[in-house]
Amino acid sequence: NLEIRRAINDRREVAIILNALGNLRLFASNYTEADAYLKESLNILQELGAQAEIAQVLCDFGFLRLARDVEADLISKSFCDCLALAQSHEIVSSMLASLIGFAWLRSRNGHPLESAHLVGMVTAHPGFTAVIQFTYVNKLQRELQAMLSPDDLKHAYQHGGALDANETLTALLQTCKTA
Repeated sequence: NLEIRRAINDRREVAIILNALGNLRLFASNYTEADAYLKESLNILQELGAQAEIAQVLCDFGFLRLARDVEADLISKSFCDCLALAQSHEIVSSMLASLIGFAWLRSRNGHPLESAHLVGMVTAHPGFTAVIQFTYVNKLQRELQAMLSPDDLKHAYQHGGALDANETLTALLQTCKTA
């Protein structure tokens, strides 16, 4: 399919396929190939000005950086860039993905309750889908279950579900600007 899309010069579809291949390599822990596919996808999408797809690839770079356990500032930058673009173009799936990325960062930095609050907010959002659950949330929830008691986790998710998403997004973007 990729070669056919290349042959007919369907650059948008080529970029989408490359992003999907990058994610497959990411999930298989082949980070070098994942990086190459994501970079090629991002370059094409930037040439095309495809904002929704660019936001998704930026989030995917954040998850790749998380998997590689690189410097937290680089991970945060990926999710900040994704979130800023997603919010400015109202791309809900990328906003939610970036929030889960920030939740991962909170968990890794020793703040599992803050992480669970973000997970609760995302899972309570009307735009939350099974794809987001499977791709981004399940593994983090398992990690949080190992860090928090069932009662603490339940309350944290409930608290997160009651948070105002717009206020949280604004606060995160403000943090991004000062970082």
